[in-house]
Amino acid sequence: MDSKQYSDLNQGGIIVCDTLCCALWYENCRIHVSGDIMKLPNPKSAWAECFKIIPDIKPLSPIPSPQSVLTESGHSPGPTTFDSPDLLPLLVLCELLNIMEGIFWRVIRGQGLAYSVWLKVNVETGIIQFATYKSPDAYKVYDQARKIVNDLASKKVEFDKSELEAAKSGVIYGLVNKEAAESFVLQVLNNLDSGFNKKLISKVQAVKFEDLHAMLIKYITKLHMPETSNVIVISAPGKVK
Repeated sequence: MDSKQYSDLNQGGIIVCDTLCCALWYENCRIHVSGDIMKLPNPKSAWAECFKIIPDIKPLSPIPSPQSVLTESGHSPGPTTFDSPDLLPLLVLCELLNIMEGIFWRVIRGQGLAYSVWLKVNVETGIIQFATYKSPDAYKVYDQARKIVNDLASKKVEFDKSELEAAKSGVIYGLVNKEAAESFVLQVLNNLDSGFNKKLISKVQAVKFEDLHAMLIKYITKLHMPETSNVIVISAPGKVK
């Protein structure tokens, strides 16, 4: 091992140690307990016994949102807060477009353009994703999706009422399915009330076609505009031109 390799290895070790130290600082640690702790005689004070070794308990360090460290090119027009009034109708819209036998499925998979396509909303980064999987011609998928979205936004093609109800049910199922695990995340990481998901569930049925059109124009149509979107292609090396 030459001096340069040794120096690089030593520098790498310093970075790893610094990272571990940051992760293990008391003020950076959160503990999540899943279990029926109320059966214990002292469910709260028992923790004080376990952590007597901490000399000086400091306030927890705030957890920064990924949105706060994005560069200018990383910013997206998607919702960036979990209490955004746009979030719920946007989730219903994405569910409607994603559902099996829905409009994306019929037009894109039905023509053999791709095995699947889907939309995903990431609130922490403010990014809305349109993805396609196993496509022989990704551009045709992109072009067909653009036409579908523009036709829906201009009302040349109308939403189906039964698909809207199915999309609402899908959103409700997703919220209910992760309710137990999400309680900790909502309170500690997202600074929201522990019953936030339950409040969302009660509002899902109020979403109307007008709300979906507004979300299409405000967000989804911009996924197919080069000035407001980024395109990433993953392919076998032999197919790259």
